[in-house]
Amino acid sequence: MFGDKFIYKNSDGAFIGPFGPLLYTPSLVDPFFRMAAELGQIPGLPAAASETTIMATGSTFKAGYELYAHGKVAASTSLTERQISSIKEGKKPDGLDEACQVAFDVALELS
Repeated sequence: MFGDKFIYKNSDGAFIGPFGPLLYTPSLVDPFFRMAAELGQIPGLPAAASETTIMATGSTFKAGYELYAHGKVAASTSLTERQISSIKEGKKPDGLDEACQVAFDVALELS
């Protein structure tokens, strides 16, 4: 799903970050990743806006791994490195398109 955009397994193949609990519920691994993939395909929600939402929420809760991983994913969208850094800091960057502006505002309002 994420390819090699970020590290989610260690050199032994064990999940790291928020994926560690999946080790205790192996029957949920496939359904979890299928759900994550489906959420990434919500019609009408551009990838950049989705990543803006995730990183803005992550900034509120100081979710280090989430900010790391989704910063990497966001780099493959239309977001610039400067915008990504600003969003990770909880600051609305200049130059966001309308979808990303709304995504940022809604994410911070609901966080």
